[in-house]
Amino acid sequence: GAPLGVPTRGGIPLLTLSAEAECKGMLCMDFASKGAHAPMLCVGGNSPTLSLIDLVAQRVVVTADADGGTSGLKASRLMVCGGLNGDVQLRDPRSLHSQFRFSAHTGPVLALDVKGDLLVTCGMSLFRREYTLEPAIKVFDLRRAPRPLASLPFHLGPALLKYNPKFSSTLVVASTAGAFQHYDIGGLLAMPGVYTVNAGPLTAVDVSASGEMMCFGDADGGLYLWADRRPS
Repeated sequence: GAPLGVPTRGGIPLLTLSAEAECKGMLCMDFASKGAHAPMLCVGGNSPTLSLIDLVAQRVVVTADADGGTSGLKASRLMVCGGLNGDVQLRDPRSLHSQFRFSAHTGPVLALDVKGDLLVTCGMSLFRREYTLEPAIKVFDLRRAPRPLASLPFHLGPALLKYNPKFSSTLVVASTAGAFQHYDIGGLLAMPGVYTVNAGPLTAVDVSASGEMMCFGDADGGLYLWADRRPS
């Protein structure tokens, strides 16, 4: 089948895109633009290229050198790209030209998210020729030239990151083992309480627009909904 499909919320296919070269080994995607007339999707992964796909024309319109692969994408004022080589690049969302580049980790970037001017990443470090999980979240200020702000410890091993859209700087940090905690990135501190999702190895996390519910996905194909209050 086609490597990339776009269905309706009810599951009816809207389009399929056969771009095997661009979508091969795909690890991440995000919308570079969401306009109704020209929605653009940026995709990357275990590929030497980063691609911009016009979903109306159903074709790849821009490609760029990904310097060994892309592990995470997040659209902001610029397209933030986390690399398998540990670098983060800020690219123009229309041309994919690199505007800024800096090293975030000595191993692959595992996850990233952006809110306002605050970028957060987690990743791996190279130690004695082996990659190990870094037990901290790194925070960067993206105003003007990007600069590091802090490294916040999460000793359970951060692998998934997601800002809560309801609050200005609240971040959900989760490990693959199912532990998660909230951080106040604006205040550069961890909030009290570590919680556990009884699931297989976690592979995904997202937060509802209301900020009241979180959804976790695991390697066994399970989805787990977490709410801040019991249903009435």
